[in-house]
Amino acid sequence: MNSEEPEEEVRRPTVVVLFLGVAVPLLLGMMDQTIVSTALYDISQSFGSFELVSWVVIAYLAANAISAPLYGRLGDALGRRRMMFISLVISMVGSAACMLAPSFGWLVAARAVQGLGGGGLIALTQALVSQAFEPRLRARYQGYLATVGMSASTMGPVIGGFMTEAFGWRAIFAVNLPLGLLGLFLISRLPPRQRPRDPLRIDGVSVVLLAAMLAFLISLTAPGIGLFQPRWARAGLILGAALLTFLFFRNESRTAHPLFPVVFLRNGTIRMSCLLALFHGALYVSLFTFIPVYFSAVRGFSAAGAGLLLLPVTLGVGLGSMLTGYLVSRTGRMTLFPAAGLALAFLLLLTVGLFTVQMQTGVLVGLFGLVALMLGTVMGVVQLVVQIEAGDRMLGIASASVLLTRSLGASLGAAASGLVVASSAAVADGFSWVFLLAALFALCGSLLAWFIPGGQIEGTKPDRR
Repeated sequence: MNSEEPEEEVRRPTVVVLFLGVAVPLLLGMMDQTIVSTALYDISQSFGSFELVSWVVIAYLAANAISAPLYGRLGDALGRRRMMFISLVISMVGSAACMLAPSFGWLVAARAVQGLGGGGLIALTQALVSQAFEPRLRARYQGYLATVGMSASTMGPVIGGFMTEAFGWRAIFAVNLPLGLLGLFLISRLPPRQRPRDPLRIDGVSVVLLAAMLAFLISLTAPGIGLFQPRWARAGLILGAALLTFLFFRNESRTAHPLFPVVFLRNGTIRMSCLLALFHGALYVSLFTFIPVYFSAVRGFSAAGAGLLLLPVTLGVGLGSMLTGYLVSRTGRMTLFPAAGLALAFLLLLTVGLFTVQMQTGVLVGLFGLVALMLGTVMGVVQLVVQIEAGDRMLGIASASVLLTRSLGASLGAAASGLVVASSAAVADGFSWVFLLAALFALCGSLLAWFIPGGQIEGTKPDRR
């Protein structure tokens, strides 16, 4: 490979083209994580699989977690614009397969294909934007991107609900096709730039171990597998997950080309930031996957009605992301905002979990909106902290590593929440436990954020005005 081929990096004057070019793929990737949530109840009715329906979400997130670090490495070596194009095509193929799914198994497999493409849409977006700005300005644009991503993720259920109500659940996958075509056009307009690149090197053992490790970890908590199996089978899953986790990190510490460089984990700031991303992913996806299902299955709302109830959530996440980006840019402080935000989210979710049955729908929606505002404080800050610590040379793999841990957390959180609902004698009680589980995730994330070193951008002082 010629290391002098054009690198997909952008100059400052093309920031508008850049932002549009990466915002649409990011919107598609984030929306695909949650657009099915308001359709899950209808999907379960179509295939008669309410206990297993969370696999529609788990399959996407697991494939996303596996592919994200691969795209980070491929983007650094082959060019981020090129890999973004490929990931969009894969995502569109998966969307078409979901739309045509004749069985539940087919749908789950097609969602996995979607996830393989979605990993690149998210990981490459962060790397493309972060290389264009210095840290203080980068915070602002990370905030804008976080607003697009989080709003797309929470708008997914709203769009999915109305489309399911009007055209059936298969229509929610059709919307990805025109969005994908628009993304392909915008990506083709991103300008290339000459710059040497590293040769492509990917450790195949790392990929296999990561996939196997993730499969075993999800199987421990996934509905229909983990706790429903005989004791000897559960013991085998636990031992297998522990062994594969050990082998994965042992291999990563020895291979010359790791997917997740263990040197990152020796850096306390990066290690704790990645753990924060993991708990944020578990909290965010498990919570906002099951909120619309709760409104449909327990409170009797239609798919469109359940989606409409999430509008305060959409506004909350977008506002939280935008305000956090502005405040970081203004004050230079970083980890203060997710630490405080997740602490408040913990208190709100604890209240919701303990008093779900007694709460009126309007009060419940308002509290979820406040939780969403707090969740908007996290991922833009995490990406910024890790990118500053990693430096320019490891920018792509650093961004992908954060997305790997967040996707891993999202997969495990969705699986654990699905198990809680499926194993509860009463459906309403199951959702109360889901909200309490989300509160635990928020508490863990808040504690991590409080103790992350380097909570201020170097060379800045807090603005006390």
